[in-house]
Formats: sequence, structure tokens, C-alpha cells
Amino acid sequence: MIYITGDGPGDVVLKRLKKYFKNRYTTDKDYLFVLGGAGIVESEENCRIWDYCLLGPTVFFLEESQLVNRFPVVTKFGAKCRRLYRNVFQIIHGELVTVNGLSFLTLGGLSGEEKDLGMIECALKHVEGQDRKIDYLLSPRKINGQAFARLKQEVSPSRYFVGRSEGEARQSKARFFDDEVLEIKSLFIGSRPITYPVVFGRDNSLYNEETRRRIKGSPNDLPEWYYEASGFYCSLRGVTDVAFTRSLTSNHLDKDACVYLHYHGKLKHKDLFEPANREEWDARVYGGYAAKIVLGLEKYSPHLKLDKLKAAVNHNYDHYNQRVELFWFPDFQDIVQRPFPEVKTPHYVERHSREKAQYVVMEGDIVLSEFLEEENAVNYARLYAKSRSSDKSYSETPFDSDSDIISTYDFESDNRARRIVVRRLPYDK
Repeated sequence: MIYITGDGPGDVVLKRLKKYFKNRYTTDKDYLFVLGGAGIVESEENCRIWDYCLLGPTVFFLEESQLVNRFPVVTKFGAKCRRLYRNVFQIIHGELVTVNGLSFLTLGGLSGEEKDLGMIECALKHVEGQDRKIDYLLSPRKINGQAFARLKQEVSPSRYFVGRSEGEARQSKARFFDDEVLEIKSLFIGSRPITYPVVFGRDNSLYNEETRRRIKGSPNDLPEWYYEASGFYCSLRGVTDVAFTRSLTSNHLDKDACVYLHYHGKLKHKDLFEPANREEWDARVYGGYAAKIVLGLEKYSPHLKLDKLKAAVNHNYDHYNQRVELFWFPDFQDIVQRPFPEVKTPHYVERHSREKAQYVVMEGDIVLSEFLEEENAVNYARLYAKSRSSDKSYSETPFDSDSDIISTYDFESDNRARRIVVRRLPYDK
């Protein structure tokens, strides 16, 4: 998948992209073009490279800066670019980037018609031998009339995307971005056809998981819908059934959790969406991030009904929040929120003793997590409010013992007031 977004202040663009990619499955075989610099490196103290790396897709920036120019030049995707980090690049002006079989002529630093003409002539040299036809033309800002006419005549781009309109008249057939993200559905299908749903890699080679025999290709040849976990690669496409077991312990979120995948019909499940017979399943993915696998299944196997799997993953996050360390050392523990709060989830049940949760922490109608013990629920709410607060402060209001509400926590985040509530769970007696 290819994504394109506009330029703007660094904090604003990054915040927008974090929100956009939060519930989307992406890997470095997905690509994001930022039509500008977006303050990727504003100064030695204010650097956002790591934040962009964590978004998921491979990221391309179009505009140069004095600090970015210090990074080494490499050849990647058929173009010269500066590698800022593993999956973060700044494309040098006029280079032709090719990803997923689509070509993108990237322009940057344009200002003034005379300069535009000079830079356009330089850019045209990069498309010689390409029949002077490209799929997309990308630019941080509008190219002036004569230079644009020259470019359009020479390369005939199918689409023209501009980072910011800046209040100017918009050219015909040009798409301007200010604060939106465009999706181009273009998959990386690999350079070799690989039909095995599960393979493993060793010494840059691939092996059939069942026969243990080597097959043609390397991990780099795998289509983007293969999920990698501990050297094994499982296809998230063509899955016919799924199951899930929660972690055995609560000291790690996904350490012992396991997602089960099957590619040949349906299998039986037990309570809590666990597999009835674990040996029947085609693939077992341990130690990964279960929520990410769910998002990948939504993307590549959209026919699956995943609500029960999402509810089971929600329970695994609740299980992690039950750990006693949250009560002993609340200021030094991380907390997690249910990744799929929109899914109807049965009340959390403790894995071993099967005790039911008695307390719930909510923000509005959203369940953040459920707890067996009141102390853990309160500590979670305090830590959540502190971590989400703009100034790390909050106000706590306790309630009477005869109320269903234990306490509330008010704080401000993203310039709006927010409230966290700890409640007793009502059960029919």
C-alpha cells in the first residue's frame, strides 16, 4: 500500500500520521510520501526521525534541509536519497522513485519560475530511458506556469500531487494536500511466486515449514502479507480460521500469547476463543504483537469475522494490567489500553482461577481495562491520567462507598478536558 500526505508544521503532521496509522497494519513494504520536509530534523535537539520510523511504513520526505544534507547518500528504490534511519529517507530533488511497480518523480525546493525551469530541466534527466512517462508527479508546492507546462509536455504524469495549496489558485488535474492522507492500493507481491502459507528463513534462504526443504527465493521476495515472527513467515492472506490463547503470565504483554492460523476450513474452539486441539492448526505465532496480527488479517483476509478474536486480545491486555507490580511500583510501570474498545467484550475472567473482574476503568463509554482488585484499578487510572495529561497532572475525586463509582480523574489533553472513571461492575445477584 502507498500513502501520500501533505506538508506542515512538524508536530502537526506527526500527530496526524500517528492517529492515522494507529489502527492500520503496515510494514516497511508499505510506503508513505510526505510532500515536504515536515520538520523531520529542525535542529540537533528537535529531531523526529525515530517517531517516523515507528509509524510502520517506509517514509519518504521530499524537501532538503541543512541538517538533513549531512546524512549519507544511498541508492534505493532506483533513486538517490539520504538515509535518515532504517526505513526513513529524504529523496534528493528530481529523482525517480519506483515502488510496487509505480514511478514517482519527486521535486523539492521549488521557488520562482526561473528556478523552477532550471530544476525541471535537471529533473528531466532522471527520466531518460523511461519513455518520459511517469505515474505520479510529487511536489511540496505548486510549480509555476511555464515550468509546469514544460514538465507536463515531457513526462505526461498520470497524476500530479502537491503538498500545500498555500492559498493559490489550484491547477487543473492537480491534487493538493493540506491535512489529509491518500491511499493508493498497490501491493508488493514479491519477485517470485511463493505459494506456501508458512515458510521459515535461514541464511537468507527460505524453507518449506512442513518438508524442511529449501525453496526458491529469499525473505526479501516474500509478498507484504507475510508476517515475520522468530524467523518464521506466516501468510495473513487466505486464512480461513483463527484462534488465540492468552499469556500464561502477566509480566509481559504478548510473551506467551499465541495466535493460531488455519488455511483449510474451520476448526473447533473452546471457551475464550482458544483452540480445541492445538496440533490441528497450520501456523502458531508466539511472541508477536497479537493486535498487529489482527489488523493484518483485517487487511489481507477481510472475509474473516474477527470480533471474538479481538475480544480475546482485549482480555490479554486486561491480563497484563492485573500484574501485582502495578500496585507495588505504580510510578515505574507501563499500562496498556484495550486495542479494540469498539468490540463487545465479555467481562475479564482470570486465566487460572476463573475469577471475574469486579472493577472497570472507563473514559466516557470506552472500556480501557477491567480489574479483579480495586487497588490495581485505581493505580491504573492514576497512571493513565498522568501519562495522557498535557502537564502530567490530574485531579482525583473519591466517591462514597455506596456509589457504583469509586473515583474520577480529570485532566487536560490535546486542549480538551478528559475524565477517567473507576466503577464497580454490576452483576445480577
